[in-house]
Amino acid sequence: MINHQDLEKLLRMFLAADKTSGLTDRMRRPCPDCGRLLRRGKDNIKWFCDNPKCPVIYVIYDPLWLKPLKIAREAERRER
Repeated sequence: MINHQDLEKLLRMFLAADKTSGLTDRMRRPCPDCGRLLRRGKDNIKWFCDNPKCPVIYVIYDPLWLKPLKIAREAERRER
């Protein structure tokens, strides 16, 4: 069964997608850590950050490209 809260969340996502001026706006995504624009991969699923100082490797967004589903980051090195 669909939860009432999940339905409201989905409705808010559709309304937010409708407010964007078009598909191209949703295709320009900033990196969640450094803010630099992400580069779309060949598979059109992963978005890569080209900033060498940023720990983000790639980001996968939801089908409407509104929020990240998965953010892959490099592991932080421990100083010993």
